[in-house]
Formats: sequence, structure tokens, C-alpha cells
Amino acid sequence: MKRYIDVMTGELKDVKGYGVIQTQALGSCIALAAYNKENKYAALAHIMLPDYSPQKNKTEIFRYAGNAIDELEKKIEENNCKKEETIFFMVGAGNVLQREDDTICESNIKSVSELARKKDLNIVFKDVGGFKRRSCLIDLDEEIFAYSKGDEPYKYLEIEKIKK
Repeated sequence: MKRYIDVMTGELKDVKGYGVIQTQALGSCIALAAYNKENKYAALAHIMLPDYSPQKNKTEIFRYAGNAIDELEKKIEENNCKKEETIFFMVGAGNVLQREDDTICESNIKSVSELARKKDLNIVFKDVGGFKRRSCLIDLDEEIFAYSKGDEPYKYLEIEKIKK
């Protein structure tokens, strides 16, 4: 029986060995997922806001891109994964309310992308922007990354085929 780990808004969770880590209902939020084949490890952050938290409130800091990415790096290291052998997936930041004056989606994309670049994270797949909500998952058992947009069915990608 598969083990499913749900990552809610502002959370960061990981899984090792077997199971599925997933998040749903990504509107303006971004999911940044990490996968390391050698250690059969995956982690996922459901990021709400750009940059770093202005407060040190431990319960809410992972809502922010900078804090979540720092913790993601820490968890990768704690699980004996080499960052250069870990690949990342970035999904979300859809302006689902279709507000003309919305700036959070673009701010989230820019923040996560710039922080990932500065930290040399190997993002091998990106599906961001637009107007549809998204969901995504990593299945460690099947070595699959999957994502969906709006009401469309999940698209399943074999991780080995998309690695760069």
C-alpha cells in the first residue's frame, strides 16, 4: 500500500524510501519539489510568498520562498543527498482569480527562480504562470513526477527522461 504525504500551504515535508509526496490547489503559490534518485528521497515546499519572512515565527516561515528554499537545502543535506545530484521541479503561480492588478504570481516566480539560480538548484521542469490552478506529486516507487493544470488530468513524466 502506498504512503501518501500531503503538503499543505506554507508547509515543507519530505519522504525517503517509498511513497508519494504531493500538493494540490496551487493558485498563486509555487511548489518547489526536490528529488534525489541515489537516496530515494523527495521533498516538497508549498510556497506562498516571495523573499524571506520579516518575522522569525517558526510556524509560518516556510510560507516564504527564501526560508523554504533554505530549509529544503538543509533537509537535502541532512538526508545525505548531494545537491548537485538532486533535481528540482517548479509548478504553480497561476493568477486563478484573473486579477489584472495581481503582482504576487510574478513576484513568486521571480523570487523562487532567482533564489534557485543563486543556490545552483538544478530545476529540470517548470510550469508556472497563466491562469489555472495546479497540483503536483513525486512518486518515489514509480520514479515519476506528475502535475495537473485546472481540471485537466495529471501528466506523468518519467524522471529519468526529463533529467538534465
